[in-house]
Amino acid sequence: MTATIATSAVAGTEPKTEAKRTEFYEKGGMDSQVNPADDFFKFANGTWLKNTKIPDDQKSWGSFVTVKETNVKNLHHLIDELATKTNLPKGTLEQKVGDFYASGMDTATLDKLGATPIKAGLAKIEKINSVNDLIDYSTIEMKEGEGALFGFYIGADEKNSSSNIANLVQTETSLPEKSYYFNDDANTKHIREEFLKYATTLFLLAGDDKATAEKNANTVLKVETQIAKSHQIGRASC
Repeated sequence: MTATIATSAVAGTEPKTEAKRTEFYEKGGMDSQVNPADDFFKFANGTWLKNTKIPDDQKSWGSFVTVKETNVKNLHHLIDELATKTNLPKGTLEQKVGDFYASGMDTATLDKLGATPIKAGLAKIEKINSVNDLIDYSTIEMKEGEGALFGFYIGADEKNSSSNIANLVQTETSLPEKSYYFNDDANTKHIREEFLKYATTLFLLAGDDKATAEKNANTVLKVETQIAKSHQIGRASC
């Protein structure tokens, strides 16, 4: 909207005014056959739930997901265009973004480097032999902008939006949330098995032999399961 107003002002024309909204939510997804006093969720979303299928490549679906998908496609187009330009002034944001994206898409160089870029980080992890070592490692990671065991940021106070406060949050695990580590249904067990295969592959790519890679993968799952025990569903902050 700001860009539209600015362009119109430069061109000497009056900016367009948007039509006044008369509806502020989509009624098509409601199910008026449901009594809202019995089940307000189905009353508000029943028809949408009946008619909507979650795409096979998604874990959830809705307006927020479609907005995100659209934004990702638009950003991809913009960044892809920057990556192909060779005459961008050095030091500009456009040049930095374009070069960064191009470096990530240079699979030939990435394959050649292999795990070399993360060797220093892996060496730090190899030196962890106690709880104190883990605390020291997490402290260093936090200073460098990484959250090994917890995340920390400054944001609006949920009880007073006029004030910014320190927020401490649980970091995410590899699997979406804690039930993936504890549910015993066939589908969840299959997901954990596939995760072990995935983790094993990563260790193999990092240079481990098969036996060591499988051992390390199981250790990862064991550690993450212990961490997940203390997790709340979703993100917790204080």
